[in-house]
Amino acid sequence: MKKSEILSQYFEVLNVFEDYVDGRRSKKHKKIDFSAFDSIKIKNLNSNEPKKSQVQQTKTPSYERAAPDKTLSETISDRYTKNEDKRRMIELAEKISKCEKCPISNSPATKIFGIGSVPSKIVVISANDYISKNGGYKPMSDRDYEYFKKWIDAVEINIEEIFITSLLKCNIPGNRISKEFITNCSALLKREIEILNPSLILALGEVVLSSLKQSPMFLQRDRGRVFHYYDIPFIATYHPKSVLENQNLRKFVWADIRKFKSLFDDINKTGP
Repeated sequence: MKKSEILSQYFEVLNVFEDYVDGRRSKKHKKIDFSAFDSIKIKNLNSNEPKKSQVQQTKTPSYERAAPDKTLSETISDRYTKNEDKRRMIELAEKISKCEKCPISNSPATKIFGIGSVPSKIVVISANDYISKNGGYKPMSDRDYEYFKKWIDAVEINIEEIFITSLLKCNIPGNRISKEFITNCSALLKREIEILNPSLILALGEVVLSSLKQSPMFLQRDRGRVFHYYDIPFIATYHPKSVLENQNLRKFVWADIRKFKSLFDDINKTGP
């Protein structure tokens, strides 16, 4: 099989992973011409001595401006590093689906999976789940999400840089969240954030704030303050659902989101 055919098949698999992790149906992906790799001589790829080889003479494909002496494996690794994170997210999703720590976790239909970019610059954590049209659960309802997106758009944060997840990985009947449920899910949430490797976290609601701090916290007092979840800074504000039910909270959220944006910009200027 030609190298271009192998690369094309590999690229298709990665696209399937991306669609799966993003929670979307298959979408149209850009096709990449890998034919340039068919002329590369394998025997020279791993040589430590500089040679006038086919690798150096071959024009680098437009999708990867690699150095002339880069091996084929290094070029592919650089281009698809983030897909290793997507593979880890799929493994985590399988682990979540098989978790039986709580009495309510014995059905895969109760599981809640995050949605968004992998890896991600921003992770948003919600404690309110929502049942979707296909019967599965999402970390946020469509109505809450659209309202939340308005917040993000207002401060010019790209929604494609965000991953939204749930504090708990199972739907709790009546939304009766207990310390036991939070403790049982804490390791899964921690692993999820490790994979996503965000520079900043936004906690939506008092329950999420208290859980990340592992102590009782109060939004009226603690919203907009900068805390840390391990070494990752985070800010808490009201959940979109709460603001939709009480418009008096809008001014507080607006102040918090602007502070969040300012912190996000500062981190991206200096690096995580």
